[in-house]
Amino acid sequence: MNKHELILKIKEAFTSLNSDAPALDTAWVMGQVEEYVKSLQPAKEVIPRAWAEYIERRRDIGSKDDEIIYEASIYLEISFDDGSYDRFIKAVVNGYEVEPEKKYLLPIPSAFNDDINAGLHRYASRQTNGLPGDYWDTSEPIFKSEAQDKPNLFITQRQIDSAPDWVKALKPVEVKEDED
Repeated sequence: MNKHELILKIKEAFTSLNSDAPALDTAWVMGQVEEYVKSLQPAKEVIPRAWAEYIERRRDIGSKDDEIIYEASIYLEISFDDGSYDRFIKAVVNGYEVEPEKKYLLPIPSAFNDDINAGLHRYASRQTNGLPGDYWDTSEPIFKSEAQDKPNLFITQRQIDSAPDWVKALKPVEVKEDED
């Protein structure tokens, strides 16, 4: 919707007023105007976390939007050819939301072959225990179906990338988020 269409919509809203209840009419028209104005605002871009972190770092040191945009192609994997530079510009100017990071489970190959432990698996997990510096450990043996319900076992790609070699050697399994 453009400015002219907005004006026509507002005029249309005013012509449909019921003079018996001016307070309700005013509230309704204001609600309509708010919705119309929202439709004029550009949508926020959904961008990778690395882009968002770059933008925030630059803003923290006082960079203006044009400076952030100008140097972005040097520090980020964006280009004119695939449209990512255009998306980046829109994110800086219109605002952005960060893409949700994929989460993974890291099953550890099992040596359980007996009947009692059949179907049990261990998973690599990050532990903090409130101390500085996280460390990697293995979970208690659990069934695969239980692992999807244990967010403490969910690992992001960035965590895997900074993990020890034994963790990087594990094959990640993407966690499917429930869409409610």
